[in-house]
Parts: sequence; C-alpha cells; structure tokens
Amino acid sequence: MDISDIQPLTGFESLNNLRKEDHLCDITIICENSRFNAHKVVLAARCPYFKALFTSGMRESQMTEVKLTSTPADMWSKILDYMYTEEIEITPENVKDIIWVANRFQIDSLCKKCIQFLRSRLAPENVVNIRKFADWLGYIELKTVATTMLSDHFETVINQDEFLSISCPELIEILQIDFLRVRSEYVILYAALRWIQSDLKNRSEEAFHVLQHIHLESFSDQAYVQRLVNKLPVEIISPECCEKFINEICERRSKRRMAQRLNSDDTLFPRFFPPKSVYVAGGRNSRSCLTSLESYDPVAGRWKNLEPMTSQRTAVSMSSLNNHVYCIGGERENPQRPSETLYLNEVERYSPQFNCWSAVCSLLSKRSFGASSVCQGKMYAIGGENDWRCHNSVEEYDEERNVWAETGKMKQLRSGVTATCVAKRIYAIGGHDNYSNIMHHKTVESFDPREGKWSYAMGLNIGRSGATACPIDDKIYLAGGRNRRLGHFFDLCECYEPRMDRWYPVASMRTARAWPGSATFDNKFLVMGGYDCNERLKTVEMYDPIRDKWDQLENMLMCRAGAAASMI
Repeated sequence: MDISDIQPLTGFESLNNLRKEDHLCDITIICENSRFNAHKVVLAARCPYFKALFTSGMRESQMTEVKLTSTPADMWSKILDYMYTEEIEITPENVKDIIWVANRFQIDSLCKKCIQFLRSRLAPENVVNIRKFADWLGYIELKTVATTMLSDHFETVINQDEFLSISCPELIEILQIDFLRVRSEYVILYAALRWIQSDLKNRSEEAFHVLQHIHLESFSDQAYVQRLVNKLPVEIISPECCEKFINEICERRSKRRMAQRLNSDDTLFPRFFPPKSVYVAGGRNSRSCLTSLESYDPVAGRWKNLEPMTSQRTAVSMSSLNNHVYCIGGERENPQRPSETLYLNEVERYSPQFNCWSAVCSLLSKRSFGASSVCQGKMYAIGGENDWRCHNSVEEYDEERNVWAETGKMKQLRSGVTATCVAKRIYAIGGHDNYSNIMHHKTVESFDPREGKWSYAMGLNIGRSGATACPIDDKIYLAGGRNRRLGHFFDLCECYEPRMDRWYPVASMRTARAWPGSATFDNKFLVMGGYDCNERLKTVEMYDPIRDKWDQLENMLMCRAGAAASMI
C-alpha cells in the first residue's frame, strides 16, 4: 500500500479507535447494567456537564466511575458515539429521547440537530405534541415555529387525535392565539366543542373556562355556556354546524341581539383578517355553462379556485350582503333537451368563511340576464327575462326571514340590464326588451327604497345591453355592452354623476366586451371576462379614476361570459 493513500485521523477519530480498543480509558460510565469505558478529556470537551464534573476539583473529579440514573443504556451508547464522532441517526421514533438526554447533559450541538430534525418534520399531524415538547424543554424558537404552523393549519390540526388529548390549560393557551388563520370564529368554537365532547363527563366543568376565550360575546355569560353544555352531546361534525347550534339554544327574545353580535367584526370575522377579495362565479365558456367560483387575491395578485356552485348557470347576477355572496337566477341548458334553455329562480349563498354554498329562498320569478344590487341593507333582484317575456318587476330579499317579496316595478321591461347603488338609490341602466323587436334602451331609472318608486335619470348616448356598472366615490362607472341592431360590441366606459345627473366619457377599455363581471376594489373598477363577438374572455382590466387609465391584471383561471362578480 502506498503510504500516501493513508488518510490522517483527526484527534477525536484516533481517540474513538482507542476507546473501541479499550486503550487509555480513564472513566467508566454505568447505565442500568451496562458499562461504557471512555476518556475524560473527550467527555469534558464535548459536554459541559462532564467538564464541570471532572474539572471542579471536588471529590467527583477523581472518580473513575460515574453512574447515570434515568438514562437508558442503548440511548447512552448513541450519545457516547456522537461525542466521539459527531454522528448519530435521528429518527421520528428516537428524536425525543435523544434531545431529552442531550438537553440534560447540555450537548448543544446535538440539541440543535434534533431541533432541526423536528422542524423539518413539523406537520399538522404532530405539531401539537412537538409544540408541547418544545415548551416543556424551554426551546422558544422551536415552539414559535410550531405555533406558526399550528396557526396556519389550525383547521387541519383540530381534526387530529392528538388535539383531543391536550390538557385544558394547553387548549386555552391555543385559543388565546390572536392570529389563528381560520375562516370564521365558528371554526374555533368547533375546536373547543370537539375537545369538550371527546370527554364530556370530565370536561363539562371546564367548559366555561374554555369557551370564554372564543370571540363570541355570549360566551362571557356563564348561564349561556351552561345552556350550551346541557345540550351536549349533539352531533357537531363541522364548523358549519356551530352557527345553527348556537341559534337553536338562544332564547327567542335574545335571537335578534345574538344575530347582531354574530355579525359584528369581533365575532363573525376570523382572528386573521384576510384581505378583501373579488369573487366571480358561473357564466359560460366555449363548451358549457359553469359552476365554478374563483376569487382574486389582491396581495398575491393571483386567482384561485374555490368550492363550485351546486348548479350550472350563466346570465346570473351576484351581490354581497352581510359578508355572504348571493348568486341569483340565470339560465342553463336543459339536460334532457340540450337545445332548450332552463330559466332559473334558484338562489345560492356562498360563505367565504366556510368556503361552502347553501340554497336559500328561490325568487318569485325566473330571471335570466337580470341584475341585482344591495341598497340600505336590502338586496334586490331586478329585471331579466324568462322563456316568454322580459321583466320590469323587482324583488326585495329579507335575509332574516329568508323570503323574497315584490316591490316597485320599473317603468320599462329590461333584460341584459345592469344595476348598482350609489347615494342610497339603485340605478338600473340600459338593457333591452328581447320580445319587442330587440329594442336596446338608452334609458336609466333610479329607485328609492323608501318610496318604493322608480324615476327616470339622464339616459345614455347609445342604447346597449350586457354592460356592467360599479360605484366609486358617489359616481357610477359603466363599461362595455353590446347593441345588436348596430352589430357593435363596446369598449367604451362612461361615468355618471348623480348630483349633476349627467354622463360623460372616460378612458375606454383595452378590449371590447359584453356580459362581463365587475366589482369595485380599492376605489378602482375591475372588469372581468365577457364576450367580444369572437370568443369568451378571461382577461381582467382595472380602471383607475384618478389616472383615467386601464391596466391589465392577471387573467382569470377560466374564460367566462355571463358570469357574476362581487367583492367582500
């Protein structure tokens, strides 16, 4: 063998070889019934505990044997190898035992390896136990990282078995975290009720202490909490069940007050306040009517898919009321006879807090290509058409009673109408009478809910249907649309000032489009999708009134025309 091929050994490697051959060892560590020979200099260099023991000048420094209690022999064997080689196999099964021993003997480098391993393995399935373990050992950094994961994935964490095994003080500490990323405070209520019900016999007495940390005002009342606990156990299988459960145990006289509390910012909204989002649902692409819902995240500048509607629909309208999104009416193909159109009176409500849809009371009339608007706390379905006529009728929705009722009729029949609310009045703009020679309206009507009557406002220069409108700073911005008689799709945008009762042009869109969705966001006018006479679009434009300019935003995930849009 060439002597140049021989690699020099490091000091600790040489000492490790001596240890294995039992040469020059001057200390024996006794664990359980096993004996481990070693070198004092290695143990003192690697471990502050042994350095203090061997260099203190006390009687222990002259000892040739040290007995370790509460340390398993197999674990000490791994620790001793690490002190000589800085190598150790860390697994999910042994990491807690290793870090416990390393922490006891103050072997910081090994503790750091274990912490790094635990951080790399953090998951919703184990984060509660790792966080508890880090707190017990006093590793603040690891606990902070675990707390962040727990907060970011709270809804997944609470459905793990380990969540049910935590103690009452541990649960309260978690419930006190102000930045839990949840859709609604009902998610946190569900977590608390799930924990209580998992051992109701022993935990019912702790219910008040737990529930007072939920951000729902009623839970500061011990009598209210007692009524709730008396109703347990019941089948509460999701956060969505909690709202119904709470309403059911309210006394009748306090239901209205409770509803007001639950709609306040401190109770209904999550502790982590997400940014306002734009929602777009339904419509039609080149193949079929859509059920899909997507939202625009203004921080990331991206669209994402959400839970789809329960039924396909295009030519649908949308409004947001009390932090819910309502999709109203519309049409779709008849699945039995695809050449026929089904006109819809269906209404679905989307809850952003729970990412789910639920059916609410249907319209009194089927309405496709209608409009909707919210004014002074009420939602209105306006105009549209069914299979034999266009509507001038208007319906008002009472959310508390979940009923629709007819209110004042418009002066003209309007399908393909757009509507919005400004200065406490609803404005219905344009549209056409599809059953009267396809007459496109220039006219605009305004509605005062207090009077229940419509009156004319200044009309448009060119009649159109399929336009879209939104309010900004007590003005109305109207974009796009089409005039079938003229064979024209519009890119123009106009502004209406109610105080002056006048329309005037502003910068035109980059793309002509009819039947787009629109929403107001950050005092800007977003127009999404639509049809340009050749194809359905997924492009999105945003108008800035201050700059009088349109900017292109990230495209939607899907082409759609006849979609509905709103902002919460």
